[in-house]
Amino acid sequence: MDKASFQLFCLLGIVIMTALQVFDLVWGSHTMMHFLQEWAAIDALWLGLAALAVFHRNTPTGPVSSLFPARHSVHHIAHK
Repeated sequence: MDKASFQLFCLLGIVIMTALQVFDLVWGSHTMMHFLQEWAAIDALWLGLAALAVFHRNTPTGPVSSLFPARHSVHHIAHK
């Protein structure tokens, strides 16, 4: 999975979770506190994934370097 695919995955996840939360808030039959407790962990997960997608570029020492392998520069490839 390249970086763009991962960012798209995170964006779609956030959009889908937001839609589900709005649906649950409007048509759900529970209190606001229960609603917030119910969705807090899922929100944290998707926001964490989004932060990972945005802030960790293709660095060889980054924690997601296995997801996004570093690309070789044109200059480096030309000298092989």
